[in-house]
Amino acid sequence: MVAGMLRDLGVDMGRPDEMITAEMFDLPVDDQPGGYHENVRFLRLDKAILARLGGDHYWVPDLPTGWAATTALVEERRLAAELVAGLADRAPWGFKDPRAMLVLELWLDIIPRLRVVLCLRNPLEVAQSIATRGRTEVDDALQWWGRCYNACVPRLPRDAVVVAHERVLDDPRRELQRIVAMLGQDVDSRRLDTAASRVDERLHRQRVPYDPSRLPAGVRDAYERLHERATSPSFLDVG
Repeated sequence: MVAGMLRDLGVDMGRPDEMITAEMFDLPVDDQPGGYHENVRFLRLDKAILARLGGDHYWVPDLPTGWAATTALVEERRLAAELVAGLADRAPWGFKDPRAMLVLELWLDIIPRLRVVLCLRNPLEVAQSIATRGRTEVDDALQWWGRCYNACVPRLPRDAVVVAHERVLDDPRRELQRIVAMLGQDVDSRRLDTAASRVDERLHRQRVPYDPSRLPAGVRDAYERLHERATSPSFLDVG
């Protein structure tokens, strides 16, 4: 949803022939009616990086300090630099791939001024969504959630915008204005209205009340710290 909003705001998220489809993952064609807005070139590269590190999207590998600069990733770094260079004339451009949060250190090396929007959702809803797809059980999905955010958060740029799922649903224009401020772009009111209209409550399929008692301590603490960053007045003005 947020990636689609960025596209509506004028960010080039990829040409139609570059975007992933439900068929690529053997999912029903109506799995994501608004589109995934994921560029397959970034997805494949992130998968290759994770594989090189001994992991994948659902298996977070060990990421020691300085891992992104190791000689084992010379080829992947070269491909990443070429991919970014090829997008120079398409600015402002962006990409969405959940795997990117695991390998953010490498992307920040390649693009030092990378602007990051981190989407945050109730872990119980995320875990239920994954379990519904038959990927794993809810408890295992919660542990996975924690490993993903623990890999990402220490590397978040200071000006990264954390957006909470329920706040986007409640007031999309407000959250979009926070993102626009971080991007440093002038966006007219019409574009903001178009992007905000992308919210469709019917697509909020997994609705689980937030219950901290159901979360592992590490997951609960990570979520609540990030939620504070997404909602606290001290974090809401992005300069």
